[in-house]
Amino acid sequence: MSLPRISVRRPVTTTMIFMAVLLLGFISFRMLNIELLPSIDIPKITVETKAHNMPPEEVDTNITQKIERQLGTLPNVKKITSI
Repeated sequence: MSLPRISVRRPVTTTMIFMAVLLLGFISFRMLNIELLPSIDIPKITVETKAHNMPPEEVDTNITQKIERQLGTLPNVKKITSI
């Protein structure tokens, strides 16, 4: 027998199965933990370089670029920026 034929011959059973699936779906939906704005931890590191009595160009050339080169050798580093 095919499923449509069984469904037509036994409408009460079909309706009860449909209602059970609907109820289980509703219960499952209510149990879901859905947040509008979930908290996501984006892994990042911030390095601040300060050198008193040095112009910004020298700090960038002598300190920041060296730090960036070393951090670039770490695994899974995708992006390095400096401001």
